Amino acid sequence: MAKITKETLLALNYLQNQKVAHLDFKPDNVLVYKVDGEFNVKIIDFGLCKEYNTTGGKVRSSCYGTPGYMAPEIFSKNFKPNTDIWALGMTILETLYWHPFCEEDCDDEETM
Repeated sequence: MAKITKETLLALNYLQNQKVAHLDFKPDNVLVYKVDGEFNVKIIDFGLCKEYNTTGGKVRSSCYGTPGYMAPEIFSKNFKPNTDIWALGMTILETLYWHPFCEEDCDDEETM
């Protein structure tokens, strides 16, 4: 798990260095595969990703990802790309406990 987490952090760091926020990071969007006995990670589904303003460092978007993995600052609709780190934390918790921390109630718009 530590190797996979490290590889995922490196991938998210690369995105941040490219001034890109994924905005829909979740377990379904992480592929883990093995090559020559080593685990590798690929992040997929960049449909909601946004390039952020390099002067202000803020991302503005009308689409924000999957409830349950969204960082609290996303609801301010003016956030920094490091919100993907929150989603990684939720993904790690879900992986460790084999249980999603946000279930069907997160799909209800009234909870947002």
